[in-house]
Parts: sequence; structure tokens; C-alpha cells
Amino acid sequence: AMLSGDIDMLKDPAADARPQFFEASDAGTVFITSVVNEAANGYVLQFNMTHPELGEIFSDINFRIGVSHAINREEMIELFNQGFGYPSQVCPQPSSPLYVETCNNQYIEYNLDLANEYLDRVLPNRDSEGYRLAPDGSPLSIVLIAINDWTWAPNNAQIGEKTLEYLRAVGLNVQLNAMPDAQADGLRKSNQFQVFLSTGEGGAGLTAMLEPRNFVPMEQFGTWGNGWSLWRLQNAGEAGITGAVEPPQWVLDVRQRYNDALSAPTEDQQIAIMRGIIEEATERFYQIGGYQ
Repeated sequence: AMLSGDIDMLKDPAADARPQFFEASDAGTVFITSVVNEAANGYVLQFNMTHPELGEIFSDINFRIGVSHAINREEMIELFNQGFGYPSQVCPQPSSPLYVETCNNQYIEYNLDLANEYLDRVLPNRDSEGYRLAPDGSPLSIVLIAINDWTWAPNNAQIGEKTLEYLRAVGLNVQLNAMPDAQADGLRKSNQFQVFLSTGEGGAGLTAMLEPRNFVPMEQFGTWGNGWSLWRLQNAGEAGITGAVEPPQWVLDVRQRYNDALSAPTEDQQIAIMRGIIEEATERFYQIGGYQ
């Protein structure tokens, strides 16, 4: 509709449509201007640390670091973001007053030797096909969920397929389950999510304070700690929840600091508290990002 002249302006066109707009811009029929993207990342891989069977494995930071080194971010940028962007974890952007350099740059090197070194600390044993075994010696199978009807992420299932390729290369037997958002909601409420391709809100300006799911535990859709989120929502009266997990003290402490940030009397104080929260999120490395 934009290219035919039926509408005058379009914000955030789908990634797979952008080449057409660039061609139209070269021909002089469309004017393109850049605005600051709100996102903290364009690719967010969340391992549910509260999953009833696999949470103990996913909670080991060595596991998440290993997976992070298995992701080829430069290839992802070329395949799914038309070559735009740079490798980064899930963090506020460099222009944000909440920017933490270490947050963006840690564990982003694509290095299969490093990936295997860290994963071997958690899952050293493999079966005859080269797939890693669970700590008790049983076969380890992991399910990655990708929502396939998000209009803003039309390539989500294809990104999931590429993610399988990366993780299988380091011995993780991962299967993809692409599904509509409505179907996934039931799995969320029962805490059956194992791994989830999520979205990267909270990157520009102070938006991490308004949408803190990637930095503060117990947030709705913070799937890396899904059971803790369900515990908070259940206590707030949300119906249909069966998978709540009582959070440990450190989670409650971070949540309280976030509440302190929201109620601080000045913006400078809010920023100082929130930066501390993001620094802790950096140290704990909740989830894995791809690129900004």
C-alpha cells in the first residue's frame, strides 16, 4: 500500500519488506529516515531458569555463556536484519543513560571452542550421536518455542530454525515448536516453557524502567524466570496459573530495588538505582541476545 501511494507514512516496516523500500528510495519514490529504535535487542533467547525439569541446568551461568558463544551473530544480522546492526547482548543502547558497556559486549564472540568449554562444565557427557546427556545420564531434549503469528517478527520461525542449527552444533538436542501466541499463553501459565524466542524491549532512553522484563525478575513475559513471574501474578489475582514458583531472596531483593527506582524522587536517583539493577543483570546474565 505504501509503494502504491495508498498511504503516506509507515513506521517500522517488517524486516522482510525493507529491501523493497530501499529500492523505492533509490528510485526516488519513497523517502526513508531513521529514528531511534526502542529495542534492547533484535534476538532474545530465554532459557527458563524456573522450569520444573530443566531449570537447574538453565540456571547454571556456564550453560548460558556456552550457548551465547555458539550463536553466530554476524550471520544472523545478514540473514534476518538485512545486514544492519551489530552484535550485542540484551541491554540498553549506547545512547541511553542506562547504558552499561559490559552488558552489551560480554560473551558475544562466535567461538565453538569456547561454547563447548563452558557447556562441558555443565553437561560433559554425550551419547553416541554427540548429543549432551543430562547430569543423571539420561537423554537431554530441549524444546524451543517460537511464536509464528507476531506481525512484527515475521521471520521468527526461520530464526528458530537457525538457532537449532547453532545449538545442535555444540551438542544440544533442541527441537523447534512454532505456534500462535494464544497457544503459547497456556504453556506460559503452566510454566512449561523451556526455551523461548522473545522480544527485546527496553533499549532506548529510559524505556528499561517502563518495560523492565529483560532486566528485572518477576515481570510478565520475562520468560527467563517465568515461574517467578507467575508467582507474582498469581498473588495479584490472575486466574488460570498453575506453574508458579516461589522466588529466592535475591529475586525479591532485585524486585524491591526496582520499586525503589520507580518511587525515587528525582530522575538522577532513578537512573542510579536502575543502572545498578542492570549491572546486576549483566553479572547474572539472565538471557542471550543477538544484535542491536
